[in-house]
Amino acid sequence: MDIQDENNLHILVVDDDENVLEMLIESGIELGFQVSSAQDGHAALKMCEDQEFDAIFSDIMMPVMNGLDFLAQLRAQGKETPVVLVTGAGLGRENTLAAVRLGAFDFIEKPWSMVALRDTMCMASEFGMRQRRVKLMLAIPESERTSHQKHQLEIDQKFLMLGPVVHNKKRAASA
Repeated sequence: MDIQDENNLHILVVDDDENVLEMLIESGIELGFQVSSAQDGHAALKMCEDQEFDAIFSDIMMPVMNGLDFLAQLRAQGKETPVVLVTGAGLGRENTLAAVRLGAFDFIEKPWSMVALRDTMCMASEFGMRQRRVKLMLAIPESERTSHQKHQLEIDQKFLMLGPVVHNKKRAASA
């Protein structure tokens, strides 16, 4: 990813239900994202080995590899991509705690409002893009960074600290 490449965000959607998968794909495309898809966690994990994504939206209940196992494997690979878990029923306390411990970015319950889905897609992908941009900028020796890069790095780091808090407050206010 080029440091300036924030207009070409790439998301991965993972769901075994073709109707839900298609709805997630269409929503991502309508928002201007490049969208890839997989029908189970195992296939998604293989895709993550070869590609970088700005955000991942994964169903929890899937055959082959469920969403929590997928998230655990993704984190074991050292990937910090924001993952939004999609569930048809309440997660339950144990699954919620497991997802939080694994670093889930957010949760969406089916049926969802399109506004909430789109807001979450935008926030998670922007968070992921800024994570990757910070990583790239930190690889540039400080003495070689332009003043614009230094300023952008400071803004991105602040966003990454506050992004989930602001997002969750916005979601709570709209609920």
